[in-house]
Amino acid sequence: MPNRIEGPDPPVSPSGRTPTFDARLVERWTVIAWRADRLVKFEGNHTTVGSALNWPDQYLPVSHQMRGQARTFLLMWAWCEAGNDTWRGYCKKRGWSRSTADRWRKWAAELIANGINEAIIAAAQQRAT
Repeated sequence: MPNRIEGPDPPVSPSGRTPTFDARLVERWTVIAWRADRLVKFEGNHTTVGSALNWPDQYLPVSHQMRGQARTFLLMWAWCEAGNDTWRGYCKKRGWSRSTADRWRKWAAELIANGINEAIIAAAQQRAT
């Protein structure tokens, strides 16, 4: 099977459910989303890859004062990792402390992973009833 530009499908367990997400998997899918052709998402064809760019809006707490910054740090880090710039250079251009940006990026990825895992559990429980 030829390699797809957006990368492999998310892993699926033998039961057919997506396995537990962690922060690294969230970061990986966000990078893959930046590498993929994002126009497909905007043409109405929603995919897991396209959805990864929307995860911060779906799963980060709206009331948290650092939500916007954490979202930006995660998405811009992924954009850099996708080959558009160096993370160190991008932080320097924006006047960000790289260690602070990394800390908030990781916080955002962890919350998104927790939110996805909760959604998987809720969907599985709903199917079971």
